[in-house]
Amino acid sequence: MNEYPKPVLRDPKYERWRWQTFAITWLAYAGFYLTRKGFSAAKVALGPGTAIDLSKGQIAATFAGLVMIPKWNAMPPRSE
Repeated sequence: MNEYPKPVLRDPKYERWRWQTFAITWLAYAGFYLTRKGFSAAKVALGPGTAIDLSKGQIAATFAGLVMIPKWNAMPPRSE
């Protein structure tokens, strides 16, 4: 009556790959987080008279996209 599940054998190769994937993902996120700038700081380098030379309207459209796109993705689909 007492049937136990079979023990899971751990594959050392799988364990190594799992920890490597975790470490690389963590380092990539930490590197991104520590080196990113907020849009308010970055928009100064995007404006007129810079190498990118965006107009104020283009910067406003970029900011609107950064604000609205995550909100649109979070909306539930319309039921028809």
